[in-house]
This record gives sequence, structure tokens and C-alpha cells, in this order.
Amino acid sequence: ATTTGGGRLEVWTLDDGPNQRTAQLGRDAYFALNADGTKLYAWRDDSLMQMPADDPGRVVQAAPAPPNSATGLIAGQDWIAYRTGLDSIVLTDRLGRNRWQLPSPPGYNVEIVAAFSPDESKFAYLAGLDSVVVRSLEDGRLVAARAFGGAVHQIYYVPLTEEIIVVQRVETEDFGNEQTVIKLWSPFQGGGAKLRAVQLHDYSTVEVALSAAGGLMAFTDGLDIRVFRQNDLLNEATRIRQFGLRMVTALAFHPDGNMLAAGYDDGSVVFWDINTGQARFTWAKPPIRENEDFPPVIRMRFSDGGRRLHMLLFGYVLLTRDVALSLVRAGVQTDYRKLISFLPNQIREYNLEQALDYPNNFTRLAASGDLPLIRSFFDYYRESAVYSNNIQRVGNYCNRAFVLFGQLDAATQNVLRPILLEMYEDYHWKLLLRGQAAEAEKVANSMIRDFGNPLSATLAAAHSALLRKDQRAATRLYADWALRSADQGANDGVIQQSALDSLHTRVRQLLEYDLLQPEQLGCLCDLFGTFPAYETLCADIPPGTALAGLDVVARLRWDIFHRLNTAAWVKNNPQKVLILEKALENARQLQRQNRTVSRQELEKVMLTLSQAYADWGIFEQSGARSLRMYNRAIEGLNANGTYDSPARETSRLSKLAYFYLYVGNAHLSTDRLPEAENAFQQGLNTANQLLQLPGADSARYQMLRNVYAALYTQFGITALLAGDAVAAQQAFEEAQNVSATGINNLYFGHVALLKDEDVEALLNYGDIYNEEILALTLFDIERMARQLPTQQARLLAFSERLRAARLAGDDQLDSTVVNFYFAEQKRQYFAGREQWDSTLFWNAVALRQAEQVLNQSQASALWQGKWLDAVLNQTYFLLFQTDRDTARLSEVIRYAQAAERYPDEGAFYYENRYLVQTNLAHALWLRQKPGDRELALQHYREFLQNNLSTYDPWELLLKDFRDLARAGVKWPDMAGLIQQIRPADGAITAEDWSDLGIRPPGER
Repeated sequence: ATTTGGGRLEVWTLDDGPNQRTAQLGRDAYFALNADGTKLYAWRDDSLMQMPADDPGRVVQAAPAPPNSATGLIAGQDWIAYRTGLDSIVLTDRLGRNRWQLPSPPGYNVEIVAAFSPDESKFAYLAGLDSVVVRSLEDGRLVAARAFGGAVHQIYYVPLTEEIIVVQRVETEDFGNEQTVIKLWSPFQGGGAKLRAVQLHDYSTVEVALSAAGGLMAFTDGLDIRVFRQNDLLNEATRIRQFGLRMVTALAFHPDGNMLAAGYDDGSVVFWDINTGQARFTWAKPPIRENEDFPPVIRMRFSDGGRRLHMLLFGYVLLTRDVALSLVRAGVQTDYRKLISFLPNQIREYNLEQALDYPNNFTRLAASGDLPLIRSFFDYYRESAVYSNNIQRVGNYCNRAFVLFGQLDAATQNVLRPILLEMYEDYHWKLLLRGQAAEAEKVANSMIRDFGNPLSATLAAAHSALLRKDQRAATRLYADWALRSADQGANDGVIQQSALDSLHTRVRQLLEYDLLQPEQLGCLCDLFGTFPAYETLCADIPPGTALAGLDVVARLRWDIFHRLNTAAWVKNNPQKVLILEKALENARQLQRQNRTVSRQELEKVMLTLSQAYADWGIFEQSGARSLRMYNRAIEGLNANGTYDSPARETSRLSKLAYFYLYVGNAHLSTDRLPEAENAFQQGLNTANQLLQLPGADSARYQMLRNVYAALYTQFGITALLAGDAVAAQQAFEEAQNVSATGINNLYFGHVALLKDEDVEALLNYGDIYNEEILALTLFDIERMARQLPTQQARLLAFSERLRAARLAGDDQLDSTVVNFYFAEQKRQYFAGREQWDSTLFWNAVALRQAEQVLNQSQASALWQGKWLDAVLNQTYFLLFQTDRDTARLSEVIRYAQAAERYPDEGAFYYENRYLVQTNLAHALWLRQKPGDRELALQHYREFLQNNLSTYDPWELLLKDFRDLARAGVKWPDMAGLIQQIRPADGAITAEDWSDLGIRPPGER
């Protein structure tokens, strides 16, 4: 054991043989082998150390270093880099001669993403998530820098060149999966130099190896290995099969360039022949007693001209073995094996595909009826084609699969058609990337002809037309693809983001391969340029005339499609409704061209528009606007009767049931009982119609259970408040029957109480198990008392007895918490009725109770949030009817400032913090003391900069202005305020101006 500078390296020799030396290195350290495998660098505790790789127990050089609290150590030949924090790395030559500290974010697993040039004159490193910087190691000057438009995971220098390999992993079209994009960058050709790139489809690279001899590059996803030549990135030179069930964890080329060593997760190493893709020999798992699990190989370096291999294994084990091919050979056996079942990789491993080379064997396999066996061959063909970058092999596998497909019966073809279609789609794309547009067009036409023109075939045909510069045909095909994509499933005209992202990725790749000219890109930008992610792509492309090539019907459909998809990204409710109302106009205009198509478009638009009306009503919270929006939604869905599309008719009735529930709740909150009862009954009638549709089944009933239960429950509450105990009981029993979890027995307690059956009521109220339910029960009873004067005294007296009994009978119930929830119920009730004095009174009660509970519960996160909510409400309701009461406004400001400080002082996240800022700004603008206006403007503008996930900040602010003005607040210079803070795209309607009591600008 050697100790230097506070660092310690421990070494043991275990089970060494004549061709093997094993060292167990100290734990809690980081190790790296240098470029030629002769030196081992270590960073442990507060020391950097250098040892000979053949004698790791002997420390030949040491230097002090920061404590190794952050992951990361890499080595060149004499230079090393180590991480000193999450955002910086330190470079040192020979442990201290030269040193720089560079900003660099962490890579995957917090490692260093960087590389030393082979001559150690330059250092390339990750400077931002998507940018790489190259610096001189002589003087630290900046040599080159480039952004790569996506996260960079690995960086390597290409031997004997000035090029740098940048490895990126991007999401595939199937979200959650990754594929590798490899870019070769020549830094000395300038930042705008064209990148050479290869995209490994559905392939997530974990290790890379480079060879100076032969200009080879090897990539692995942990399963197989793919080898390319540096001068041909489109066609893989060799593909090395998966080694049983083992995972590849490290790669290293032999110096002669003919052999690749692959380390695996059990510690074994296989030496693969580059020319044949076959294994030359295998080293079995190392015999290490200290770790019986056989740790994986994590790094490998050849040294001594390739006669020796150093392997760093997980668990701080350095294993050195002599590569004596004449002494340690393990040939690959090809003994005959009888297979009961097998996987695609086993077809490759045992070369079973040759069985189909014999005459009539395709027919025999097809006629066997053995679907698992047939499926195995199809999966094999798919994997071989999709994961290959050799275009001739890809075409051969597609052709063989198609021949087999043609021999199958219709049922089997239906099962396997998606696999074959995926193969042809991949083949078509690889042909395009190689500039073989004519061949690609033939494949696209075959997909349309042989597979019934699926979406992928239409898209392939569009790409082909674009690359052969037929923009008119490309526009028509891209539009057809987008319209059909948007009509799939329950999308109702809105294309899935995954489809747009997939197209965007394809377009980017065509640009990287220099296959698109500006006029071709203009075709795509005319169609998709306003969609998110395409705006940057199309920023410098002027508007074109591609859409003029569509016929009248297609153009109107595209306008509708564009508005539906634009509205999907708009948060501002009035703007969204305006966009969709224009889409509705287009759908009606389409009637003159094609009535059948018009009907379909009308249904799609109306479903989306009705939901937009309803969402706007929910945003308004209560009042006349909410009811008006709900009724617009209902009127729109009822305007054209039953929908032609069964799926859309189901959606129409389902939405109607919910919208009637919203209307009923709006009436019930203000005690308009006949109107509420009528709305709930209409909702139930609509739900019943839905169940009577053809094809209705238990699944549809399950979908309706929630709305059924809510409608029956609210109908029962309405009957209670009207004094009809029989109707209320029937409604609650129906709700109990349809609800998946049942309803609370408190509702049956209400019925018994209304019948003057106190004992039965107490039995049902016995299920009250927390303070919130008890508070709701007490509130409901008090509300019944208000509506039923003849029973008021009895009901209120019972309420007091119930409260006392529940608190006395359950010591887990806290009376302060009950008071808080009861006050919250009262606040919501009076706010819905716009009785602001009572609203403020009950919010003040809730605030006092929340403060008491907060002190009792030692600032639990739950009660911190509830207290802040009460403070937020207090700052808002204090504003109502202030009439320039400066003392009251100053109270608002104090509350708001305390609420803003609290989360910072307690390191507590408060999701509604942005709303506190608006109330503070309102109070400052209304108070009008010196400096208040400027502060108010500052807060308003800061609030409007928020990118809220659900709401548009301007719409929220405008709603505050309207609600306060409607309640009697006199806004000083409201027109001037709006003029100073209104965003460029901030919408404001004539109705908004009217609610503010201001004439629109330009009107006298």
C-alpha cells in the first residue's frame, strides 16, 4: 500500500497466470488508462497519481488535487482532465505542469464529455448541452466552436485526421426510444462547414471505438456491433452479431486494424474479425474471488504493439493479459442443434436462413401454418434490414420478406403486413439519403400499390416527389398525409405532435445530407411553417405559392386543418374561439363544393369549438359569461342533429352530458334551483341516449359512470334544497349504483334529516372520517336551512349537536381545521353569488384558522400551501369596492409582500405565486402614491413574461380588471394602463371594453 499526498492506492494480486496479471485497485477512486495503455492515472481523496499499467502498485508521480466528490476522470497520453464540480473540469499535463479550468456541463451519468487530440495539441469538450469547443493545449486559446442542434453525448478524435466525431442520441418517432446520430466535424474548416453524418436508425450507441489502421469506426448499442469506414458512412462494412445474452460494455481496435476486442458485462472478452464478422477467440470470465459476480469490462487499451490488453473492470479491478493468439484460441463452434423455438438473432447465429435457399422452401414454410416460425423469419428480416446501413443488403432482405409474404394466407398477411411495411419504409428512406430518388420512388409506388396506400406510403411518396423537385405533387401528398393523420382515432382534425416531430426530423436529416434546395424546403414551409419547431427551420424561407396547387376542396380542408391545429397551441380563450369560429365558416363554405366532406369537417370543428367554449366558461369561474359560454357549447353540438360518424356522435353526446352538468352547477351555485334541476335532467337524458347508440357496451357504460354519478348527485342536492326528500333519495341511490366507488353516506344523512329522522341521519353521518367532510356536511345543512325557512331552527340546532358530537367522539378531528374548511365553503358560496363583503369576511376567518393550524403542525407543506392560498385570496378580495381606500390597499400590499417572501424564506415552492404579483400590482396602481404607478407597471410586465403551462397571462390579467370593475372598483386611467402593458398579441374585445366601463380606442 502506498500513501502520497493524502491519497492511497491499494493493490492485491489474485489468481495470476503466465499470461495474466490482476490488480484489485482501491475503492472510492477514479481510474483512467492513457492513450497507449502504458500508464494508469488515479484520482482518490485529494491526490492525483500516475502508475505504470503493468505495475499499478508503484506510484511514480503524485500531485495534490481537490477531493474527488464529482464523477469524472479521462486521460490522453500525458494530459488528464477531471471534474471539480457539476459545471467545470480541470486540465493538467503530467499532474500539474499546465492547468486550466473550463466550464463544461455534465454528460450522461455526470461523466466528462471531452477528448484529447491524438498529438495532444488540442482538447475538445462539451461547452453547452449542444455545443462543442476546441482549445489549444499549448496556450488555452479558442480554436473552434460549434452548436449541433441537440444534446451531445460523446466526443472522439478521429485518428490521423483533424476530424472530431460528435455522437448525439435523439428520440425516435416512437417516443421513449433513442437512435444515434453521428456527425464528423472538421473544426478547421470553419463553423459553417458541412458536417458528414450518419444516422443509425433505432440504435442507441453506448460505446465507440476508432482505429488508426484502416480508418475504421465501431459503434455498439450494447447488443450488436456495427463497423464503418471513415470514408463511407452510409454503408456499414461489417455487422457483428450479439454474443449470446451478454451486453457489450467496452470496445478497442487491435493496432493492426483487423480485429476488434469487445468487453462484456460478465467480464469476458471476444476478439472479432473485422473482415468476416466472426469471433476469432474468446477470453472467458476472469477468476476473481473478491467479486464472484464477474464485474463488467468498462475500459480497454492495447499496449506493446497490440501484444497486451489492459482491461479496467467495474469494481476497481485492473486485468492485464497477453494476447498470444497461438496459445489462447477458442474457435466458434457450429455444431448442429435441434431447435424447438428461436429468436431472430439465433437465425443469424446458426445461419438458418440458408434453409430457405432451397427450391420451394418458401412455399413449404408458408403452407406450414406455423405462425411463430414464420414470424421469427419476418422479425429476422426486419432486424437485418432496419439495422443495416448497406443498401444492397437492405433491398435483398425486403425482397426475401416480400416473397415469403406473398406465399401466406390472408389472415397471416394481416398480422405480418405492418412488419413488411416498416421494412419498405426504412428501405425507401435509406435510398433517399443516398440520392437514389428514382429507386426510392419505385419503392414508394410499390408501398401504395401493395399495401393499400397507408399513411407511411403517402409520406414516402411525398418525400420522393419533393426530392425529384415536383413541388406540386409533393404539396398535394404532404397535405393528404397530414389530413389523414389528423383524422386517425379520436384526434378530430388535430395531428399528433409525434407525427409532426417525425416529419421535422426527416426534413432536418435531408438538409444535413444536402438533399434539399431552398425552393424544395419552401414547399414544406408553406404547409407547416407556422407549427412549433418548424418556425426556426423556415425562418429564412419566404412565403411561396405551394398551397395554390391544391384544388378548392383540398385548400378549404387545409385551411380548416391549419386553424384546428393552430388553436390547439393557443392558451388565450377568446383567440382560440375566434380561430375555431373561422374554421367553422370554412366548413360551411365547403358545403357548396362537397356536402359529404363538408359534413365531416363540420363535425370535427364543432366538437373542438364546443370544447373551447366550455373551457372558456370554466376559466371565467362563474357569472353570466360562464353560463353564456356553456350554452354556446350546447347549442353548437345540438345545431346539426345526430353526427354521421359513430365515433364523433359518441363524442358529441359525451361532451353534451358534461356541459349540462356545468350549466347545472352554475345555476346551483347561485340557488337557481329550477334551472339547475332542468340542466341536470337534460344531462341524464343525454347520457341515456349515449348508452342506446348501436354498439354500446360495458366499456361505454364505464366511461359514463363518472358523469352519471355527478349528475345524479347534483340533482339530489338540488332536490334537497327544494325540500323534496323523496326525489333526493332516489337520485342519491342512482348515484350510489352507478359510481365505481359509491357516494358518501352524508347525502343519505341529509335525506333522513330532511325527513325529520334524526337517528337515521346520525347513523349515516357516522361515516364522517375527516375535518373536510365534517365541514362540508355542516355547510350543506346550513344551506338547507337557508332554503327551507320552516325547518331552519331545527336544522341549525341539529348542525350544532352534530358538530359537538363528532368532535367529542373522535379525538383525531381538530376543531380549528373544521373551522377552516367550513369558512372555505362559505367563501366559495358567497364568491359564486358575487357577495364580496361576505366573501371577504369568510376568507378572513379561513386565514385566521389556517395560521393557527400552521403553527400547530410545524409548517407542514400542506398547510403552508393552504395559508398562502388564503393570503392570496385576501389580497384579492380586499381590492373589491375599495373606492381608493389607501389604508385597505396598503394592507393588500403588506399581505402580498409577505406572501412573496414566504416561499423564499422557507425554501417552499408555491405554484400560485405569480397571482400574488398581480394583486400587488393592482393595489399599487389603485393606491396611486408617489412611485406606485412605476412599481405597478414593473410587476404587471414581469407577470406577463411568465410562460404559464395552462393559461395566457394577459387573459388572466384582463379578467382581473373586468371582475374588479364589475364589482365597483374605479380604475384610474385604465385605458392608459392597458396601453402601457398590453402585449403585442394581447387580444381585447368590445365586450371587455364595455365591462371595464371604457370606450374602445378610436370611439368617441
